[in-house]
Amino acid sequence: MVRGKINIKKIENEKSRQVTFSKRRSGLLKKAYELSVLAEAQVGLIIFSQKGRPYEFSQLLTSDKLWNNTVIIPIMLHLICLERNMSRKMLGHSLSCCSYDELQGIENQLHTSLESIRLKKVNKIDEMGKMNMIINGIIN
Repeated sequence: MVRGKINIKKIENEKSRQVTFSKRRSGLLKKAYELSVLAEAQVGLIIFSQKGRPYEFSQLLTSDKLWNNTVIIPIMLHLICLERNMSRKMLGHSLSCCSYDELQGIENQLHTSLESIRLKKVNKIDEMGKMNMIINGIIN
């Protein structure tokens, strides 16, 4: 029996969406494992849920491989997860679990970034003004 083709679009029902995410996540992790075994490939996979929770798979290398990779791959995956979570927080997502001090830190980082952006903007305007003066001097 052949499966019917499905339309790929967001599942509106939240419960159905979560069930589909769970089932497909499991299947994807299984495929990553199978690929690592069958092809002796180094496989790393990170999946983020709708709420930003990371799920990961990394192949543990055998002892005849470089030992560094068994340490480096999980660390890289962890750092990517941390960066992803910080990016979400900087965009105003996933803030409900933050403490007051963490929220204050995020606010301070945003202020620092905004000041840096404003400074670069002023420098660009100054550069454009100087270019206009040079161009006008050449034309006149």
